[in-house]
Amino acid sequence: MCVHCGKLRKHLLQRLRREKTKKQAQWARTKTLRKLRKKSIQATAARVSLEREIEQLRHKLRSQPSDIDKIISQLPPTQQLAFRTVIDKLRCKSPKGMRYRKEWLMNCLLLRIASPKAYNLMVSMNMLPLATKSRLSQIIKGVPCKFGFNEVSLEAIRANFK
Repeated sequence: MCVHCGKLRKHLLQRLRREKTKKQAQWARTKTLRKLRKKSIQATAARVSLEREIEQLRHKLRSQPSDIDKIISQLPPTQQLAFRTVIDKLRCKSPKGMRYRKEWLMNCLLLRIASPKAYNLMVSMNMLPLATKSRLSQIIKGVPCKFGFNEVSLEAIRANFK
């Protein structure tokens, strides 16, 4: 075999080896890609089934009358209001997006007016889900201020003490 034929043979063999390794690498990549796709599909199916199960459990919890409501109904009205507000606070997703009942806001106002120190202490200790000071000041600003008796305030106080 001549020198040129030897070099040509060597180059041809190298090219064949490269193509063979390329095909093997490509086959390995497609194989791993198939495995990853399969795992992804399985994970998605598992996630969807778990989400469905969670939604069913939530629906079941919402539809069943809870024992807590029966127990709370035996309490005095102001304690019922406090417990229901605490439960509403627990159900609330955002701590800043809480909607309070009118009666609860009135109690917050009365507590804040009666004792600001006690109100601040209860807020700092998170004893009850009390409205913020800014919200209470918004409510007070919304009440019309005139000389003499304020009918809105008197009606609210009368309703609170009934």
